[in-house]
Amino acid sequence: MNKFSIVLFSCLAMGSAIAQNKPFDNLSVSASAGSMGIGLEAQSKVNDWLNVRAGISWMPTISTTMGFGVQVGEEDEKKYDENGNRVETKFDKMSAYLKDITGYEIDDRVDMDCKVSFVNAKFFLDFLPFTNKDWHLTAGFFWGSKQIGRACNSIEDMTTTLGVGIYNTMYDKIENYEPIFGSISLPPEAQDKIYEAGRMGMHVGDFKSDGKPYMMVPDKDGTVRAKAKVNSFKPYLGFGWNHTMKAAPEWKYGFDAGLVFWGGVPNVTTHDGTSLTHDVRNLEGRVADVISFAKGLPVYPLLELKISRKIF
Repeated sequence: MNKFSIVLFSCLAMGSAIAQNKPFDNLSVSASAGSMGIGLEAQSKVNDWLNVRAGISWMPTISTTMGFGVQVGEEDEKKYDENGNRVETKFDKMSAYLKDITGYEIDDRVDMDCKVSFVNAKFFLDFLPFTNKDWHLTAGFFWGSKQIGRACNSIEDMTTTLGVGIYNTMYDKIENYEPIFGSISLPPEAQDKIYEAGRMGMHVGDFKSDGKPYMMVPDKDGTVRAKAKVNSFKPYLGFGWNHTMKAAPEWKYGFDAGLVFWGGVPNVTTHDGTSLTHDVRNLEGRVADVISFAKGLPVYPLLELKISRKIF
């Protein structure tokens, strides 16, 4: 069911109801909380079998952290031997060399602060075909945020991401036989050391297309970022239950449950345009957990508890 058919269906249903009744002579407002966040709605009963609802849902920011290991070259190196002793890696050598040049020390890991948050307007039609009018079937849509999540390296790791960028700039200039600055070049032995070690980056996973490692490197501003996006238009199908309080008939309580259709799985893309959802495999750690979770949600389950009050 696409967005045009839903809108057309909604308009026909409303038109039919308006033609036969005097709708919107009543109004209720409700507050909800659930998997789409915190919501506010206005509702009007059109007739005995149709209610119209409209409102807004806001997901407060949820924060978590995921990290990437920093390495030099495309092949992973063992950091410990069979006896558990620390082994000096190419990263250790190059980070020490970078510290000698710049005076700053970089880490072998970059943590990213991840935040999930979105806002959507919503429009629902509740159909009441049952004898028990507490129950309803719902069709409608959410319309709002394309971006539902974002991630950026933590402030504490800015020294590391900037250091990686500086190192790679030196590597690229050495590879292209260019001076490091002006007419100044590093000594030949230093150039050989950097060139033989390889570029520095974060091994996120491997490309599906050719199996080569995907080495994420900081952008020109010295940061690493990612965004999770879905469609702006999100159809919804579900059901619900609302019950009038005996002690206070103007109040109702109930729930809604159903499925929100993203329009495909959420697409997580890094700052360099690489889709972690579609282009990369063999992800590790929290990154793998996040992408696996995203891939498992071509539709998003909605469950909301709500309370409403009749205004007139």
